[in-house]
Amino acid sequence: METHKPKINPERQEYRDALAEEIKAESDFLVRRELLQCAQATGEYEAAERWRKEWRAKYIENRALAKARVEQGLISADEGRESQHEITENFLKLLVAESTPDILEQFSSDPSPFVRYEVATRAKQLGNEALLAKFEGDDNPEVRHFARRALAEMEVNMLLPVVGREELAVRLSDIFSDVPIGEGTRFFVIEKGDKDTLRKKYDISEDDEKNLQFVHHFRQDEHIDMMWWGLVDIRHLPDGRKVWLLEEIQSDILQKTKNKKLKEEFFRPCGECGGKGVIQKTKKEQERCATCQGAAALPTYPERLLEDIQRLGKSTGTDMILMPTAESMLQKYIGLLKPTKAKLLYDAIPSRLGFKKQDIGNEIEFGQEDGGMARAREFWRLDISK
Repeated sequence: METHKPKINPERQEYRDALAEEIKAESDFLVRRELLQCAQATGEYEAAERWRKEWRAKYIENRALAKARVEQGLISADEGRESQHEITENFLKLLVAESTPDILEQFSSDPSPFVRYEVATRAKQLGNEALLAKFEGDDNPEVRHFARRALAEMEVNMLLPVVGREELAVRLSDIFSDVPIGEGTRFFVIEKGDKDTLRKKYDISEDDEKNLQFVHHFRQDEHIDMMWWGLVDIRHLPDGRKVWLLEEIQSDILQKTKNKKLKEEFFRPCGECGGKGVIQKTKKEQERCATCQGAAALPTYPERLLEDIQRLGKSTGTDMILMPTAESMLQKYIGLLKPTKAKLLYDAIPSRLGFKKQDIGNEIEFGQEDGGMARAREFWRLDISK
């Protein structure tokens, strides 16, 4: 059944055009409603209906902003009856003119994402990490991404002098070419290698050399050969404590190499099973070693990486290091991450270094730039603020 559409009377076109302009220009919602009823009576439906939807959405948004601002004490009840669009503009001008800590704190919970984004921008300029941390979990994705990126940039800038002495490297996590430089919301802690030294010392084959990572440093004018790295995200718990969340432990060359000299230096026989991979229970029964997960050898680079991250974290006032458990990593990378590797890197290694498995009480999201964010409450935890 076709919907009936009234025919347009050409003789009344001038009247309709004038009415349409009057409706479009009228700022008061109730007056617009009366004009729309008049438009309906004259058969002018299509344009009036389109405008009505737009105005209705703006009206609802305006009232929601007004109600929230009055409740927070940002505006008076009289100002709540005014256009919140104009008040938002006034707030933005105020933040540009007076970026004092008190004013930024006052407007950090404003219901408008435009105001919160401006507060986060000013907080970054002032180096106010505590204020930026308020926007880590913001409902607006642009505000949230800006805050996390700003925190990562601040952390990297603090770490640069330290890693120079440690012969390490840090860089923002925009590792892929299609991500603009400086857009990363995490950062890498990198143990540098050198192709020429590796070739001479370990007789690196062509197959091994293909696994050597050759990537851009975040400064964009430097290249780094990476032996291994950890991907770190910054989080702040509700009580204000700063957390370094280690989301990845990786070494392409060492995880894939068949080079005996590399294996001898960067892997050690498992002490629990004597390098056999299994533990003999009886003459006829044996079980897989829970420490090395049957691999017979343990990589030493995750321990060295965790020690580096612990040392660097202290230099930036970090309170604790968290690592996802193997179970959480397997849920995220289902079908991609081998259980043996996950158990080894995310359970066996941290447990030997003083990490304690703990339910931290709050869900924390984690995940890499490949998407598929995961959430967990149970992590490996190491306090480093003491």
